[in-house]
Amino acid sequence: MIWLYAVLLFIVYAAPTLLTLSSTLYGLTTLAHFFSFLIAVILFVVMGRSLRKRHRPRFANGLMIGAGVSLLGTGVGQAIRRTPMAEEAFLAQVPRVPRSAAVTMLHLHATANAILSGIIFAVLFGLLGGIAVWWGGRRRMAAPTADPVEK
Repeated sequence: MIWLYAVLLFIVYAAPTLLTLSSTLYGLTTLAHFFSFLIAVILFVVMGRSLRKRHRPRFANGLMIGAGVSLLGTGVGQAIRRTPMAEEAFLAQVPRVPRSAAVTMLHLHATANAILSGIIFAVLFGLLGGIAVWWGGRRRMAAPTADPVEK
């Protein structure tokens, strides 16, 4: 069951990067990342509810799934951004920059960028996952019932 959530979270996390393959959709990447963040939070909360029903630990699972998904998703995203199709879409976004300068900007420090981004996003998305899964799995307290006062 946890693997199903991990796969869904990976798809949600990595899907906005596919927009960088088209020059017409490239501008929607930021908006797509925002919506994927919202969907990921919802998936983490639902995962927490599922884990609570099965009496499984929640925070640690959310932390590890979030970190793993973001590491893998960042690596896949970096690989997609380095494809020739994504490179052409990027070059269309910076029309006044010389082609050689734009390509250098895209490929400069690609490995270091992938490693640092992966680590940073693993920490952030892992913490988000841990907190959201914990919150989704917490028990709701019943609302206090008011005793009718008799006079």
